Amino acid sequence: MPVIAVLTDPAKGGTFLTWTLHWLAGHTRYYHAQTDQVVDLPADPSTNRNAHLFSPNQPISLDHYRDCAKKLKNRNDQTFHIIYFHNFIEHPYSDQSQTTKQAIDELQGWVDRIIVLTNHQQHLLYDKTLKSRSPNVSFTTPGKFHDNEDQFDEFLKYFFGNSLEQWKQAGLNDVWDYREFLALNYRHHSLTIENLIDLSKDHFAIDCMEWFNLADKMIEPLCLYLGIDIDSNRLHMWLPIYHRWRQFHYQRLNFLWNFKKIIEYILKGYHMDLERFNLDVYQEAIIQHEMIYRYGLNFKTFQLTKFQHTAQLHQLLEPNLHPLSIDNITGINKNLITTPSS
Repeated sequence: MPVIAVLTDPAKGGTFLTWTLHWLAGHTRYYHAQTDQVVDLPADPSTNRNAHLFSPNQPISLDHYRDCAKKLKNRNDQTFHIIYFHNFIEHPYSDQSQTTKQAIDELQGWVDRIIVLTNHQQHLLYDKTLKSRSPNVSFTTPGKFHDNEDQFDEFLKYFFGNSLEQWKQAGLNDVWDYREFLALNYRHHSLTIENLIDLSKDHFAIDCMEWFNLADKMIEPLCLYLGIDIDSNRLHMWLPIYHRWRQFHYQRLNFLWNFKKIIEYILKGYHMDLERFNLDVYQEAIIQHEMIYRYGLNFKTFQLTKFQHTAQLHQLLEPNLHPLSIDNITGINKNLITTPSS
């Protein structure tokens, strides 16, 4: 009974990948360790934002991993099983990396094949949005899960509570004040599982950008590596499901792909419609953060409720007056900057 491990960075499509492997292999049922039952495999795992109509064997702690591993080792089925997990606790500064690494060290000693699905450092902006694709574990309340803005608000209170309260007590409660607070406190950081894995051992590496955009091209070599014979009828049915699923990632990817161009157009005063990107306030704050920390500039944002286009923001540029919490402003290219016309 072979076991495949899927190890990923958080929210990179591991659930959809796990379902895909079962589906393409022709499975109609699979063993679900948490309930200790063989359950039906859905013909389409999609909700309106992720693939969570399918429930994988996904441990969320070391103890949970060990229970799942024990059950899978004791199975005597003729088909393969999959165990999937990412970093056990999903917030940037307390990622429980020791317990995650311990689980991975144990796992690498007994599973038959390992898939490593991760994001690259240069693509971390993919993760920067208020819009979570799945509920996230609470930082403060065990067993509680948050969604979207509630999770983000708890993140701010947990890590920047005193500063945020001072900000509010000063009467800075409008959306442009909130955006500026985020811009000043934003840090370019995301969880990754890659540095917890012994990559010298046999595995199949997938960049999440490849999985989001080219899964239809790389699924055959992946299945060949895993020894899975693809059901051609299932593959035909899978393709439209995949193309619908990849749309869940479009807004994040569009922001990532166009970020440098947005910054350039703001600095030069060129016009680009920003409403087409459907930016949330966190993504707007990242644009403002880049201006403050990389170029020593800020926006006159009083009563600016929404970033509409780059020429609008160019007209609002001014020297940054905030004392900065990062020692150096790096990478300034003054040739990119033109003076806003009056």
